[in-house]
Amino acid sequence: MFLFKYALKSIFARRRQYKSLFIVCVVVGCVIFSAVSVSSGMLKSLSVKARQYYGGDLQFLGPKRFMFSQEYADKIQEQVPSWAEVYSRINEEGWESNLFFNGNSSLLRMVKGVDFENETHLFEDFTFVEGNHHMRADGYHSVLISNPVAKKLGVHVGDIITFFVRTDEGFYNTIQLHLSGIFQDSSLFGMYTVYMDIAGLRKVFDYPDDFIEMVTINYFGRMTNRDLFDLQKRLGKIFRMHDLVSDKYDFYSDVGYAGEKPDEFALIPLMSNREELKMMTNALNAVVLVIVVILTIIVAVGIGSTYRVIIIKRTVETGTLRSIGMKSSSVRNLFLAEIFFVLFGGLVLGGMLSLIVTFFISSVDFTFIPAFDMFLMGGHIQPVLNAPVLFCVNSLIIVTTLLSILFTIRQQISKSPVEALAAVV
Repeated sequence: MFLFKYALKSIFARRRQYKSLFIVCVVVGCVIFSAVSVSSGMLKSLSVKARQYYGGDLQFLGPKRFMFSQEYADKIQEQVPSWAEVYSRINEEGWESNLFFNGNSSLLRMVKGVDFENETHLFEDFTFVEGNHHMRADGYHSVLISNPVAKKLGVHVGDIITFFVRTDEGFYNTIQLHLSGIFQDSSLFGMYTVYMDIAGLRKVFDYPDDFIEMVTINYFGRMTNRDLFDLQKRLGKIFRMHDLVSDKYDFYSDVGYAGEKPDEFALIPLMSNREELKMMTNALNAVVLVIVVILTIIVAVGIGSTYRVIIIKRTVETGTLRSIGMKSSSVRNLFLAEIFFVLFGGLVLGGMLSLIVTFFISSVDFTFIPAFDMFLMGGHIQPVLNAPVLFCVNSLIIVTTLLSILFTIRQQISKSPVEALAAVV
């Protein structure tokens, strides 16, 4: 306790010398807190958008063109936790599908047949420009489209639009759809993707009434590796399960098309659906890591070199403390305590200032950046306080900096009191 009090008094007495060190710590703390919070918010938004697009945290897939039925979804529901949700979906490539309204048309990339009522928790997180997934019109199936497609067609919620498709048999069909909602998305997940009632999609493609293409499982972002392995084991008692893969196309290349091999199924985690997801996640994490490493080096080298000068100037003080009976280890701990308080106080204040910075960032509308919607919620970045990561990063900075000055301190306290006091001459 004596050392801490003495260290605080020493810092206050030498506040002019410590001022620059403290400012560096504040700036570094602000930048690190802001970078980690913003990147965590962007990754969370990316995860939410991917979960909406893929129907949850897991997909239960079979060989290509395998004919699922609702029975599969019912069996899987029995194997997942009671709070998790199981959805039935149909995905259709949209290259030969069009939307028409008053002479305007728009090509599509993906058409997703969903049960809006069953998947309400997913669609509640959509950022709707107009309407929502609850709106219905008697006699029509509902559809949701992105804002860019809506502008291209010149439509608004409540309009009846025509969906034109080419079926697997080569026939052309159309169906009238009620535009229930327009969501704000121009990313690879949503811009040319439409969501429509699964019953309507079955009708226009002439599929059986209970046909589904896949089963998806929503753990609401709380799925762990243990949950994944446990579910894989449970399902393995019911179905012929393929080993877990890091890319769903590895599974498809192994099992091929339905009929080529015995029925074999796989659980595909969210990040195993698209290589782009992994690349974007890894790139964002890499940028933050580079920032943290650079700032850690700046703090360790900058504070270490500056504090070395401060310690050398205090040679006489070191000799005096040693001559009145203080142990060399106590002197070392005193110097370490001083720099610890400077580091800790600067990082904490920097963290508080980062709240202002992240608030400003969250108030900016970033929808003007093309395809940036995947990182946004409601058109804005929503920073997230990632306490474990921030604790680890700040601990790394403090420990690294203390280690960088430890050698100088040991050199200083290795001098005998006589040698130290001789510096006054």
